[in-house]
Amino acid sequence: MSNYEAYVPIDDLAEVLNIKTQTLRTWVRQGHIPKETYIRVANTYRFNIPQVLKALTEQNAEQSNTFEASTQGATGSVSTVTVSTTDKIEDSSLPSLEELGLDLDENEDF
Repeated sequence: MSNYEAYVPIDDLAEVLNIKTQTLRTWVRQGHIPKETYIRVANTYRFNIPQVLKALTEQNAEQSNTFEASTQGATGSVSTVTVSTTDKIEDSSLPSLEELGLDLDENEDF
């Protein structure tokens, strides 16, 4: 399998993430989906699903570390959050969309 066979259309990635295609387009435009995880030819995008999932998970980890650092010295505790995933994603450690801080605005054009 060549590297290019691992790239799928935007609709396939949206289905895996269980979001609308328009939301995914918004995330690409806002920079939430790193450029190294997709290729673009004219107006066509192809995504490497494992790379996108890894990048989103790493972004979430960075945000969590920032939150933990900002709460040091605070009283109380933070509960552990369990994230549910779709049947298509085998990695149960993936964060929810809200945890990633991603904009869910469906009204923007790509």
